[in-house]
Amino acid sequence: MRPWSALAVCAACAFGSVAVWAQQPGGPGGPNSGTPRVEVARAAVTEKTLTTTVGGRLRPANTVTHVASVNGIVTTVNVREGQQVKVGQRLFGIERADVAGSYLPAVIVARIEGVVSEVHVQPANEVKSGAAGVTVIDTSGYSLTSSISDKDAFKIQTGGEITGKAVGGQTLAGVLLWRSPEPDYETGLYSLTFRFPNGPGAHLGQFVSIEIPVATARGIFVPQSVLVRRYGRYFVWTVSEASTLKSRAVVTGAVYGDYILIEKGLEVGDRYLSRISRNEREDMAVVVAER
Repeated sequence: MRPWSALAVCAACAFGSVAVWAQQPGGPGGPNSGTPRVEVARAAVTEKTLTTTVGGRLRPANTVTHVASVNGIVTTVNVREGQQVKVGQRLFGIERADVAGSYLPAVIVARIEGVVSEVHVQPANEVKSGAAGVTVIDTSGYSLTSSISDKDAFKIQTGGEITGKAVGGQTLAGVLLWRSPEPDYETGLYSLTFRFPNGPGAHLGQFVSIEIPVATARGIFVPQSVLVRRYGRYFVWTVSEASTLKSRAVVTGAVYGDYILIEKGLEVGDRYLSRISRNEREDMAVVVAER
């Protein structure tokens, strides 16, 4: 073989090896290359709602304790605990003595439809007027009372629909009925009353947490996890048109869940790292995987 032929073969081998290397995982941007692959998002204006969370246990929507209307002796008790009753159904009777010494019956009937939760009287027992006789709870829905701080109390709207979440994961649709006009002066908290209809997944005593909207904002939001704090300031790693990293100082605003408002430092369309490794360096070349 002539010397020039050997050189040509070596050159061909050399170029062939370059071509193969460029297609291997170790090539530029490959998993084994020195250029890291990064996830990038673009800054955009979105709307976020700030919420506050309150909670409490479901109680009967209404509870009525039917009392003795006169002094006398209980003659009959017509219901038992756990029994369903309707409006006007007889609960218990009292035999009373009038001034002349004769006995006139007094019948106490249910004023609401629901379930008997407690019977306070027994036949042949003496009762006084106003004494508790039978308690009936309304089973058509539930009430929940909670508290809210003074900084949020007047940012919420009563009468609006809300969604509660039970400990077991069930969601319950309800309404915010009422907010107290003044706080508890010892705690500084205002009272809230919610109403939930009866339905699957709801029961008395169940703990329910409720997220209430208190503010809405529009702007550029980024995940709090992408912020880097240095020298008392916050920075975001951005990606230049040349696909190199640039740290950008930003001014942050209110926090909305996992996101934070960027008041200054990012413009619409800017590319920023949506996930950081803490190994980023200024002017580091990267391969972009844009979300």
